Amino acid sequence: MNFLSALFLSLLVSFHINASALAASGSGPNCSLEFSETAFDEKRFTQPILKACINEINNRSSKHDPVALLYKSQLALLGLGERKSRRSARIALETAVDAGSIIARRYLADMFINKIGADREDFLKAEGFYLAAIKNGDTKSNERLAQLYLDGKIPNKTAQDARLLFEKAGQGNADTALGKAKALLKEGAGQTNLRQVSQLLEKSADLGNAEAQFMFATLNLHNDDLTEKNSAALQALLCKSAEQGYPAAMLECAKHLLDQAKPGIAIALLTRASDLNHVDSIDYLAKYYSKRTGNKHKNLAIKLWFKAATLGSDAAKLELIYRFDTLSKAQQLNVNGAFKSPNVFKTDVGRIMAANHYLSVVRRGQSGTYIKGEYFYYRDAMNAYEQVAQSDNAVLAKKAKPIARKLRAGFDRYTDNLKTRRTIRKAAPWIALGAVTIGILALSGNSSSNTSSSSTYQHDSCAGINGLAWYGISSTAIALAGCNPYSFD
Repeated sequence: MNFLSALFLSLLVSFHINASALAASGSGPNCSLEFSETAFDEKRFTQPILKACINEINNRSSKHDPVALLYKSQLALLGLGERKSRRSARIALETAVDAGSIIARRYLADMFINKIGADREDFLKAEGFYLAAIKNGDTKSNERLAQLYLDGKIPNKTAQDARLLFEKAGQGNADTALGKAKALLKEGAGQTNLRQVSQLLEKSADLGNAEAQFMFATLNLHNDDLTEKNSAALQALLCKSAEQGYPAAMLECAKHLLDQAKPGIAIALLTRASDLNHVDSIDYLAKYYSKRTGNKHKNLAIKLWFKAATLGSDAAKLELIYRFDTLSKAQQLNVNGAFKSPNVFKTDVGRIMAANHYLSVVRRGQSGTYIKGEYFYYRDAMNAYEQVAQSDNAVLAKKAKPIARKLRAGFDRYTDNLKTRRTIRKAAPWIALGAVTIGILALSGNSSSNTSSSSTYQHDSCAGINGLAWYGISSTAIALAGCNPYSFD
């Protein structure tokens, strides 16, 4: 064999060996993707890298390589090299499970949870995949399943079940420490638990978790023996959480900045949180603008309240209802169609506040003022009290039942009276409802600004909770009614 032939053979063998090595490592001429479950789970890839490795991923996937199938699911979700399809991603993950991938079970479970319109059946399927992954040693699935239990998505699973899973997930993780703190809070806010909660939140906050920073600061700002120095440190922690993009912290930091006469930064934070659809921030920003002079600010406030109401805020729905007479015709139609019925309120407190306002409108009608749609105000108030009478909150239900009964008993007499008033179009005080009216006046508490029917009414961020002093509600009961989740007795 001559020299040139020998050289050619040597280069050919060398190319074959190098090509085999590249294929074994998952890399081709343009592919730098690391084919391992760890690399996939830690997201050590970008879209450009995936795009450069489409052929390699598809070739390996066709041979049922479990790691390649994980990447194949990402190609389907991102629409790289194929049509974007959650179904194709799910099929790739299911095939990866069959091929022996452990973490594919967790990713399958995540898909069921994050599915639009996910229901109980989806959550139960997710639980099954998480349990299978846990059985095969995937500790991250403990954390995911714990959160599913904590959110109440699985029947007959308690906060204690969630806490035990968080404990199995490990000790050094910021999310795990936060999860355990939340589980302990849900189990009960006794003094021992609160100390543990504070320690866990501090640990998670030190590890950089923005939500934990917010919760730790909020929890400890309630301490009666808080020093000025510690208070300043906690306020700084709130604003650090806000800087990291946690919306609830943006709201609290903005309040602090407003107290320090720094409205520019505060409004910027509130606007950012509002853009993230943080309902309480939208409500607060709307209230801020409503207190400013000029139609521009008033109109902006109304616009923000419509946004918050659409996102489910009872406080915003109440603001629109109280300001009904000041709205445009189109806005009034929107309120009547979307936010006036007691069925649209998420909390019993919201229903009661709306009902009391509706009854104040009815009383104006009984005093001689012509009220368009007065019948519907009475009906909605009655329905609201009847709904609260069936509430799981025993305190609220007990107070609402007698009012609901009286309103129902007087309904026929009210409609007859209304027909008469509509016919003669003059004041005709309705004596028959006197007892009910007295009861309503006693309940709504005329000395409280929370029951005012004025179009300039201002209520707190908890849908008028301050107007419920007649219930004697504790902060724990307030939290159950849908108010500040970090209020403690």
